[in-house]
Amino acid sequence: GGGGAVKMDWICALHGCSTVNFAWRNTCFTCKEARADDAQLVPQRMDVVSPNRNLVVSGLAPHVGEAHLLHLVRTVCPAVREVRMPMDRTKGGNKGFAFVDMHSVEDAARVKEALDGAPIIMEGSSAQLRVSYSREGQLLGHQSSHNND
Repeated sequence: GGGGAVKMDWICALHGCSTVNFAWRNTCFTCKEARADDAQLVPQRMDVVSPNRNLVVSGLAPHVGEAHLLHLVRTVCPAVREVRMPMDRTKGGNKGFAFVDMHSVEDAARVKEALDGAPIIMEGSSAQLRVSYSREGQLLGHQSSHNND
């Protein structure tokens, strides 16, 4: 990498998207629109993730499936855009976490408020869910872009 100015992350404001994107991205991680020339810039902060409509749900029992998580989230807010649950091919079952994409930041906040730290009984096992706003690096950092199934 080159030296010079500090890179700033940017916020996609197209169509009310409001996703915070890494500085190096030219298109929005969520809506895939091109970065606007006048996109709002924000300091890169790995420790704090601003509220956005993408959530990470962790603490899932291995046998919990996407349909079960979708049902649970919909009990709080029916407007779910997508649930993505990475699967562990060697052990079978999920990897203990999933990504939930809501229609708005407000919906995501409602789900986070209701489910974060909640004791949940799913599929006969009890778990304490952890719900946090997604930092897009959590989607990208654990696998190479060539291995996106």
